Amino acid sequence: MEAASVLASKNATVIIAVRNIEKGNAAENKIKAMHKNSDIQVMALDLANLEAVKSFADKFKEKYTKLDLLINNAGVMIPPYSKTKD
Repeated sequence: MEAASVLASKNATVIIAVRNIEKGNAAENKIKAMHKNSDIQVMALDLANLEAVKSFADKFKEKYTKLDLLINNAGVMIPPYSKTKD
């Protein structure tokens, strides 16, 4: 969240892509409390579901024309073995 906060302080549009919208909204609220005029968008993204990935990409392309920076930060050290839905 620190990277998102710093970018927001520099007037960047920040997309917080999350599996859990409620937690994403909480992060958005914390950042907006520090940076009142920040442009933060919370979008659903579950990387274990390829249909959800496509949906995220479609929604992103509808709203934005480019992506300047991507920071992946899942916070998982050694996840249990699993297969995607697809």
